[in-house]
Amino acid sequence: MTTHGGVSISVHKATTLPLSLARDSNNNEVIHERRTIQSLIDSSKKPPYSRIDTIFISFFPEKYGEGFCGMEIGDVSCRPTFLQKMDLHAVDERSNPVLRTNHPNLLNLLDISVCGDKLFLHYERPGISLAKLQTSKMLDRIAAATICKKLLHGLIYIHEALNVSHGHLHCDGIYLNDEGEIKIGDVGKSMIQTGKMKDVSRDVQAVFRIAGQLLGLDSSTDTTSMSWIIAKNFVTMPSTVSPRTLLKVRILRAS
Repeated sequence: MTTHGGVSISVHKATTLPLSLARDSNNNEVIHERRTIQSLIDSSKKPPYSRIDTIFISFFPEKYGEGFCGMEIGDVSCRPTFLQKMDLHAVDERSNPVLRTNHPNLLNLLDISVCGDKLFLHYERPGISLAKLQTSKMLDRIAAATICKKLLHGLIYIHEALNVSHGHLHCDGIYLNDEGEIKIGDVGKSMIQTGKMKDVSRDVQAVFRIAGQLLGLDSSTDTTSMSWIIAKNFVTMPSTVSPRTLLKVRILRAS
């Protein structure tokens, strides 16, 4: 059942990502099947279920993060998922393959579904965004370096395991969850972007920009201290440097 402004409408769980999972050497679940967005849209024409099996609850996006339109509650044995909505006409059959994600520094994509002319991306609980965290708490340079290190680990997974670039990394779409882990959001949108080549340097430049914002380097009056100089040197590095190379930079190794 889907609830919008007090009006309930039925929703068939028409499309999901493949449930077939393998296990790696550490007994972790990993995805070994892929399905394109277009095939998901096509399969939505023949819903496999005839019953109502979920409840969708609308909420104000400022509570759970930018871009989220609601929360889906299904089987009591499963955690709720948090939904972002896209127009189907914005999706092209040439889109990248879509995979469930499994990384500690990603807001993991758990499912995908179609209802009418809308595509819904199902994520784990987001937590508080970095943008909100900045307004309520001053971050020191060790905290900022730790956040950047986590972002780089997440980007390596996006670039190498998913074979895409993120493309729109910003503080509103990065979250600190209840377990204290940094999570990169919007990975589902990154996988279904059309007409864009993988641009690793753009993601690296975004990490530099975020580091500068977290540290307030442009507004700092402490421009002669060694810590400021080290931080400034980091954020002005060439964006052609790979995330793996950046992890070896002293300011990040010390965090």
